[in-house]
Amino acid sequence: MNTPPSTDAALQNISPSIKYISFVLLAIALGLHVVLTTRNFDSGFLAGHEFRQAQTGISINFIQRDQDYALAYPTPLFGPPWSIPMEFPLYQWISAWIGTQLDLTVAESGRAVSITFFYLCLPAMVLLLRNIRMESTHINYVLTLVLTAPVFIYYSRAVLIESTALCWSLWFLYGFVRLSRSPHWRWWLLTAICGSLAALVKVTTFMVWGTGALVGGIWWFAKIRQSGDTNRANRNLMWAALSAVPPMIAGIWWVGFSDTIKRNSPDGQFLTSAQLRDFNLGSAADRVDSEIWNELLQNFSLALFPASLLVILGLVTILLIWQRRVFLPLILTLWAITVWCAFPGLYQIHDYYFYAMALLPVLAIGFTLKEVSRSSVGRTIAPALVVTISALQLRGYFEDYAPTQFMQSNGGGHMENFIRDTFPTDSVVLMLGYDWSPSLPYFMQRRCLMIRDVLTQDRTALNTLFDRWTDVPVGGFLVANSYRENTELIATITDRFELETSVIVTDGHADLRVVRDLRYRLHANMAEHPNNHKLQRPAGAETLIAPEPNTDLIVADGEIHPVTSNQAESVFYLIHPAPKHYRTQLGIGTGLTPQGYVMITHPGGEFWVNVDANATTITAEFGLQEEVYQDPHDHSDGVSFQILAVDAAGAETQILERYIDPFNHLEERGKLKMSFPLPHPLPARLRFAVLPGESDAYDWAFWGNVVVQ
Repeated sequence: MNTPPSTDAALQNISPSIKYISFVLLAIALGLHVVLTTRNFDSGFLAGHEFRQAQTGISINFIQRDQDYALAYPTPLFGPPWSIPMEFPLYQWISAWIGTQLDLTVAESGRAVSITFFYLCLPAMVLLLRNIRMESTHINYVLTLVLTAPVFIYYSRAVLIESTALCWSLWFLYGFVRLSRSPHWRWWLLTAICGSLAALVKVTTFMVWGTGALVGGIWWFAKIRQSGDTNRANRNLMWAALSAVPPMIAGIWWVGFSDTIKRNSPDGQFLTSAQLRDFNLGSAADRVDSEIWNELLQNFSLALFPASLLVILGLVTILLIWQRRVFLPLILTLWAITVWCAFPGLYQIHDYYFYAMALLPVLAIGFTLKEVSRSSVGRTIAPALVVTISALQLRGYFEDYAPTQFMQSNGGGHMENFIRDTFPTDSVVLMLGYDWSPSLPYFMQRRCLMIRDVLTQDRTALNTLFDRWTDVPVGGFLVANSYRENTELIATITDRFELETSVIVTDGHADLRVVRDLRYRLHANMAEHPNNHKLQRPAGAETLIAPEPNTDLIVADGEIHPVTSNQAESVFYLIHPAPKHYRTQLGIGTGLTPQGYVMITHPGGEFWVNVDANATTITAEFGLQEEVYQDPHDHSDGVSFQILAVDAAGAETQILERYIDPFNHLEERGKLKMSFPLPHPLPARLRFAVLPGESDAYDWAFWGNVVVQ
């Protein structure tokens, strides 16, 4: 139908203003996107499917910490070999490297990489739309809708591989379109590289766009054949087939490689591709389950716009077919629905999965607006429609996603933060009662052996698991939920890994047990921070922790003697690391005071502690026993506690002297505490000594927990 000349002129007159409006809308959307994705950028809390983000984040953390850029990258959840690779670690490698170079946290580097890959998607979108003959005005509309979509705001800043996989998929599709129109090795190379990386990073995302390339390639081949140019059609078919080979090889290779690594993990085998097939693909019943589709559409409404608009879009596309024989909007809509049918369970559970295909309904809207804009009225109302849909999307974002994104939190519970702050970095934590959850190890920043619930019902499997891990340097054992009452299982595990049976700290939900050496560090930390992360010490915990019996008597002759292993576990059990030598004239022993067990010594008693190369601080408890300052006539006149640094040549430098006189100074009674940094350069060892005042009568002094760490 011909347009009247007057209408043509009207369209020409409003065209520049419409283009300007579309550009302004795009600029506003881009500015909003930058502001919103970077809001709360440095927060440690992983807003949005924390479980999945933590699984990626813990790998980034240990790749960066250990500089372990292996294909079998670390995901330390199930013990040695500490690797259960899911996706190819391109995103993890880049995030770890960026974090190292710029001194960023895992959350910051992961977000920076995710946002960067999202913005790299935009030029691929523009080039694709130009190649399928969409004018700049409607490209601006599409980009505006993309930039205001909740899923592309909220999850473009997540520590996830979504934007990385989408970016490579879109550049693959662009290369494929160019290859189909003008076959050349450079377009094949772009397609092969981007397609392979997309298939490696996340095959379910690549399948969305790879399937589109397959269907589009078949259509293009048939169209050329129909025109009679058989040679050109066959040539295009050859190039298309060649472009599909590298991604297929890459995807198959990675699945095989990662499955081999998982099978080597005693408790990671349940994550192999064969075990996950039913979870990923679902069953035939899932594809017609109304509850699944209801939840899927709810997730769609969260991720993009209300599902009712999808129904309206479908009706409009049918109308376009009926009136103008325009099929593309309907094809794009059906393409999106086909993706859901392929993975109904995944899209039902995870709203972030819509990141892979949310562009399809947006493109359907873009091409619908293109057709509507063929009339002057449609061209005029198109910007209003874009604003309306964008407003609906932004309202959804602020209602559903923004509250968690803007929340001020560094993530992790009291127990996880306590373990992060106090456990040695190379210490492994056993976890029972959590099944498996990457979030807790991520916030602990420690390797963990997560004992899944299914293993607790199969003691043979559990023993097999432990037999593989008898040499693991376990530091602590965290027991949660109903497993806290399973005394038999707790006793089995504590005995197997030589853990203390008593609980050192609890949060009311989980109980923490530790190895003896680590207890010293934790006691010192809790002494320095009495309200440590709002955790509680079980009643009587201090007095229940008694030293081992002393079978190697202390030699009190004023000479230097080596500390035996028994003396380290008995007399010096509160000192960490255990002293290497001691000297005393009147003896050294242990005693129970109102403040718990202490190591009792008299002036002239001293001991030497070697300093680890990674040590940074000294924390110590000290004081005089109550009975030596209570009598107004017979009492101590005070003692001096000294710490001296000893270099490799034996030269000493005093780094602390604290004189206390609790008889005259009430504030110096009881157990005193101190903590201070080690001097630089680090000494080879430290000498801890007690000296008398004017008289050495009644000078029974004590050291409490002494930790050099």
